[in-house]
This record gives sequence, C-alpha cells and structure tokens, in this order.
Amino acid sequence: MFNKKDFFDNIQEKISILSFSKRKVANYVVNNYQKTAFMTAKKIAEKSGTSESTVNRFSKDMGYPGFPPFSTNLKNIVHAELSGTDRLKLINSDWGKSKIDYLNYLIEDEIRNLSKLFLIDKKDFDLFISMIVEANNVLLVGSRCSSVIVHYLYYGLGKIKGGVYHIDHIDSIAYDYLELLEDNTLIFAIGLGRYPKEVIEYLELAKAKNTKIISITDSPLSPFVKNSEISLIAPVEIESYLGTISAPSCLVAAIVSGVSLMTKSTSIKRLNKLEEIARKKNYYV
Repeated sequence: MFNKKDFFDNIQEKISILSFSKRKVANYVVNNYQKTAFMTAKKIAEKSGTSESTVNRFSKDMGYPGFPPFSTNLKNIVHAELSGTDRLKLINSDWGKSKIDYLNYLIEDEIRNLSKLFLIDKKDFDLFISMIVEANNVLLVGSRCSSVIVHYLYYGLGKIKGGVYHIDHIDSIAYDYLELLEDNTLIFAIGLGRYPKEVIEYLELAKAKNTKIISITDSPLSPFVKNSEISLIAPVEIESYLGTISAPSCLVAAIVSGVSLMTKSTSIKRLNKLEEIARKKNYYV
C-alpha cells in the first residue's frame, strides 16, 4: 500500500528499467493519474497506445499482484483530492448514451463496494463492538457528507444504548464536549473523503487527551486511521460526483445490530419503552 509520494517515487525509481511500452503506460499514469484511477486496464492501454497485457505487466512491475490492486491503491490516493467538480469531469460518458446503462454501472460499483466489507477482520469488528458496549458514553463525530451517517448511527445506537451523543459539525460546542468528556467516553468518528480538516484537528486534540477513538472510514490511507485505535474500512469507490454511502451505512447497521445482540435484555427494555411512547403519541400510520 503506497501513499501518494511513495506511489510516484516508486514509478520514478523503476521507469528506467521498464520496456518502451511500459514506459508509455508509466508516463500516461503519471500525467493523468486522477483519470487513470477510474479507468479499466483496457482503457489505459487504449489511451497510452499499448496493450491490456502491458498494463497488467506494468502493474506487477510496480509491486502489485496485478492491475486491480494497482487501480484500488490509485483510487485510494486520489479519492481525498477530488472535489464534486473533479468527479463530474472525470465521469466516463460512454455508457451507450443510455441512462439505464449508467444506473446499472453504479449499482454494480456499489455491489463491489459492499462485497469488500467481507474483508473486514472479524477480531477488529468484534473489538469495535465491545468498545462501544463497554463505554459509559459514546460521542459520534462527523461533518459534511459524513454527517448523514452520523445521524443514521445516532438514530440506531441511541435507541438501544444510553449516553450516546452526536456532533455533525465542529464549533465551540463541539470543543465544549471535548473539554467536559467524562471518564470512559469513546469517540466514534465517521470520515469519508474528502476528509474535513476540522474533524481531523478535533480527533488529534482528543487523542492528545488520551480519549479512545474508533472510526469508520473509506480508505487505509485515510487520516482517520492514524487517529483511531481501530478503523473499519467501508469503501465508497463510485464514478459519480456525489459519492456513495451504501457500504458505510451497511457497516453501521451491522455494528448497531452487534451492539444490540451483546446487550439484548437492555436493548429490548429500551426499545419497548420507545414503542410504548410511539403508541401513546400515535407516531405512525
């Protein structure tokens, strides 16, 4: 797994020993790395004037088992850099001029993202849930697009566990929370690229205070990883300016379910009380 600097340094170090055709691939990747991240091996070969097999061999020469890991690493690198405008410009418009083709492509992309949740280490997942259960208080943190997941998480976790709070933007009140944190408070952060600087700074300050932090983020290269005791990765790779939240949402649902199963009797009592209120207030049709 290379970060951006290592990725380009690696190409630069090896380019002199590559064949002419592989150097063409290397030059195209370096000069168009954001576009390349969202291309197939076939498309890169087309653009660089080489063959698909050359692109695959180039990926292996760069230290990857093949093109898919090379492409995934490059996606992780560029993901945090891309604005909505960048994403929209990079979207491949060659879907047979059909909107349904594009819809099907995005659905297939989402299925790939969801399937990568199978790669989450079971021990990490179980420890993640245990830390939530054992904490006296849980502070959920995330801003911008991640705030959607924070609200979903707050809605689910707050029903089955006491002492759950949430912050969906960083302001003076958020820092007040940090100063007044009680013992055995766990920060649960959500961080999807582009990563808000204000949240990273908030987590760094919390970490300096020896506060336990766990997170869901979208890449092993995410700055949320280094600020967390455990990070679970939920990829959001999709060729759309809006990005995606299917995999993170699925992971959140699994975590909340895991917590409810570990605290089943308490969870049932809390849910029964909430259902009684709902009946009395006639909340639902």
